[in-house]
Parts: sequence; structure tokens; C-alpha cells
Amino acid sequence: MKLEIIDANSRDLVEYIRVQCEINHNPVFRFFSILDYGYPLNGLIPSPQVISLLKESQFGDSDTLLFDKAYANQLLFSESFIDFMKLLYRIQETDNTILITNYLNPNVTPIVDSLLKLIQQRYGLNAFIINDIDDIDRFGISDFASWEGYSVYLEDVKRVAEMTGLDNNGNIKFIW
Repeated sequence: MKLEIIDANSRDLVEYIRVQCEINHNPVFRFFSILDYGYPLNGLIPSPQVISLLKESQFGDSDTLLFDKAYANQLLFSESFIDFMKLLYRIQETDNTILITNYLNPNVTPIVDSLLKLIQQRYGLNAFIINDIDDIDRFGISDFASWEGYSVYLEDVKRVAEMTGLDNNGNIKFIW
């Protein structure tokens, strides 16, 4: 399992994404992306109240603690939780999950970094940020760093299953 955050800013990266999706059947999501490809995760967009905390921090990495906490709270305890878990559930279920975003945009970087901090701190999962075709690590994996992280993930899966229900095969009902 692997989570790749890709800024599709070149034809090579767009082709890589297409191959991963169409040939390897890996899921592709998009979040703050100008490339209209993949399943949108609009629930991950910070609310206006949360964005205001980021604006107050002047987008500086050392000043984003209030934003990080508010954004994590939004992702874990609101409707955003369902889109958050759509991404995480696919990471667990597939070899490679791709999140397309305009990572190099200075307004997007702190939001994506905050999302990745939450994933890393809560579950112990690392992501691979790809801004250039040379950034692709074909052998890298995003694995749960500890049993505690995996346990938290399982609890979150159970909670989202209670919110959305299960299909006849016992899988979480997500509308992809």
C-alpha cells in the first residue's frame, strides 16, 4: 500500500497517473487540483472558519498549529470524515492510491501538509510527495508504523461504517 500526493504539473506525471488508474486499477482522487481527473474529495476542503486560522498564521509552517488542530477536528468530527476515510480506506485496500493536488501552489501547500501530518500522526502512515517524475519511488510503501496507528484506523473504519452502512459483501458503502 502506498499514498502518493502528486502535483500533476507535467505530461510525464499526467501519463503516470493515467497508467496507474487505467492499467494498474489504482484509485485516483483529487483535492485542490486544476487537473479534472479522479474522484473529487471536496469534503477535505477546509471550512471558511478553519481557513481563517490559516490566513491569520500567514501561511508560515511554524505558525499553523491552530490551523492544524482546527482542520484535524473538521476532518475527524464533521461530514468531512467520510471523504477523509474514502482516501484512507483505499490506501489500505490497494497497492497505490493517488491524490492529485496542486501541491506547489503556496496557498495549497499548508493545507495538504496539514492533511498529511494528521494521517502520519494518527495512523503512522507516510505519504510520498511527487512534484517531478524523478520523485517517484517505485519501491516505497506507506505502512502503519505501529499497532496503535492501525488500531486507530480500524476504529475509524468502524465509525465510518456505522455512518454510511455496509453493502451485502460487508464492505463500507461509499459512493465513489
